[in-house]
Parts: sequence; structure tokens; C-alpha cells
Amino acid sequence: MRCCRDCRWWKPDYFVDWMGECAKDLGIHGELKAACDKFEEKEVGEFCWCRDCRITFHITEKNRHAGHELYCGVRVDSDAHEYTCAGD
Repeated sequence: MRCCRDCRWWKPDYFVDWMGECAKDLGIHGELKAACDKFEEKEVGEFCWCRDCRITFHITEKNRHAGHELYCGVRVDSDAHEYTCAGD
């Protein structure tokens, strides 16, 4: 069954990576939500985000991430600072 995490329009959240933002079906959706009619197969662009390593890298380094989950980008919540501890 096709789901959001396999769609090119869905980007996982950096901190809560099982949730993500969809560029076509606006809103936040879980990765296992059934795909909608705007579904397109996930593709890899010039820069990728590796869910396993949690880094962004250039496509030329793709061999270092063989077998990892790759996405065209990652969603960074504007309130992400609320998830981190202060360095006081």
C-alpha cells in the first residue's frame, strides 16, 4: 500500500520524523497515512536528507548512505527551539 513516506511531496520533520509536511495536500501527516490522489514516487534530488544519519548531503555522497532512508528535504519546525534545552 502506498503511503505518505513514499511520496515525493512529503518531508519528514527533523525532530518528530514519523510526522511530516506535505507540499500538495497541505498539512502535517503521519508517515503511514494512506497516499492521496497527489501521490508521486519519491525521488532524490541534488541534496538529500538521510533519516538514519540525520544529515543533509550532496548526491555524490549517496554511496555512504546505502540502505538508508533518503528524502529530498526535511521539515524544520519554526518552534524547534522549544524541543531543545537551553545552554544556560
